Amino acid sequence: TRTERRSGALVLRSADGPAEPGPATTAALVEHVRADGLDALGRSDAARVLQARADFAVRHAPGSLAAVDDDTLLASLDDWLAPLLDARRAARRADLAAIDLAAVVRDRLGHHGRRELDRLAPTTLTVAGGRSVPIGYRDGRPAAEVRVQDLFGTTEHPCVAGGRVPIVLSLLSPAGRPVQVTADLPRFWQGTWAEVRKEMAGRYPKHDWPLDPATAAPGRRRPR
Repeated sequence: TRTERRSGALVLRSADGPAEPGPATTAALVEHVRADGLDALGRSDAARVLQARADFAVRHAPGSLAAVDDDTLLASLDDWLAPLLDARRAARRADLAAIDLAAVVRDRLGHHGRRELDRLAPTTLTVAGGRSVPIGYRDGRPAAEVRVQDLFGTTEHPCVAGGRVPIVLSLLSPAGRPVQVTADLPRFWQGTWAEVRKEMAGRYPKHDWPLDPATAAPGRRRPR
């Protein structure tokens, strides 16, 4: 808001200050987000991860949960953002940044949608070795990094989306270095594993490197 002291048409003094909360201010803030995008809000990494998981789930199971992508949220700002701003008596851009977009997305999904999201796009994968490794959904593909030894004894490739979409596995050495990337673990065991095994056995002789990892127990260091 601008406050002016005038004498007729002559402006004697002018001062800018924060706008008063109300319908006009709320409408201006909503239009600011509509023009500049959702990054004007408090979009954390958690919000990005949540949206990526939801986008993946919606694409592979249409109708299973509400869409919460940027275009959908921007198209419905008047439905969800305006009431939030009114309730908070928002009056400045800092009030926009204080809005947690992750909380907005969770609320838009609802209880049923969140359960479906966890079923279709889980955040972790528990491997044969007992570890839980995070699953990412960047670029619309589920991906995880896991030590190859933790997958010994795994005969079926891990999948999400109700078993329809394989997780892209970045297989790591005991030192955490990349060994292989695969979306078909049984085929890897039967194919290029023989070459990888020779290299790993030479680099990490204290670990077991079975001929048939599909039937072996999750790898451990050799006893001294």
